[in-house]
Amino acid sequence: MSVEHILEVNRIKPLVEWDQNFIVDDEMFQLMLKTAELKEGDTLLEIGTGTGTLTRELAKRSKRVTTIERDERFGPLLEDLPKNVDLIFDEAIHFLYKSRARNFNKMVACIPYSICEPLMHYLCIASNVEVSVLIIPMGFAEKAQKHPIFSAFLKTEIIASVPKEAFYPAPKVESALVKITRTPEYLKDKDESAFLRRSLYLQSDKKLKNGLVEALIGLYVLKHKKQMTQNEARQVIERLKLDEKLLVSKIANLPLSLYEELPKRIGPL
Repeated sequence: MSVEHILEVNRIKPLVEWDQNFIVDDEMFQLMLKTAELKEGDTLLEIGTGTGTLTRELAKRSKRVTTIERDERFGPLLEDLPKNVDLIFDEAIHFLYKSRARNFNKMVACIPYSICEPLMHYLCIASNVEVSVLIIPMGFAEKAQKHPIFSAFLKTEIIASVPKEAFYPAPKVESALVKITRTPEYLKDKDESAFLRRSLYLQSDKKLKNGLVEALIGLYVLKHKKQMTQNEARQVIERLKLDEKLLVSKIANLPLSLYEELPKRIGPL
């Protein structure tokens, strides 16, 4: 039975305001599963259960699936999900941060497009997630590849474009199937700019001048295998001639452009 027919029989009208666009193309489902390279021991997270079509396929190929659905109208359609599926009715981002869920190693989903940015921020700090296979807007996928924060933590690979005809109802924007992986440990320390951007981002609750001191010391130790003092780090910061108001601003409030600008201004240590 097609997704369209299931929705019609159950009198469920997709909510545009909740980005309810359901994948109805079986070839795209199969490509998602192939890209995720699922193994029996994998524990998965799915966002947007919907009618449970993808959920059931994920359950066949993995140890356990946690699937999150915001819309409780789908409850009756999901009562027969496999026993290795945990269904949670909640908003995805709220659930991820509230529960601090770390019991999954892969994410496979056609997500609501409105949560793309907060989900990417989550993936930056979710070290347990090895691979995320997602369908997202093509424009956002291209932006994520160059984003000064996202690209410092994650590699976003566009696997395929997803035609509008693959959805019901069709979204207004072009879409992409992407594979998101964490930067491998052996490459993390080779890109000084990415190291600085990661270090600053992970100190988002600090003032810029304090976060920069820690970031510079960390980079210096990494490069030279010896310690830089806080005073030496402050001298480097003074040479940057940054505005004092900027230096006392919280890192969380910094413009993205500064993440790109600072490594260039600092140069080699």
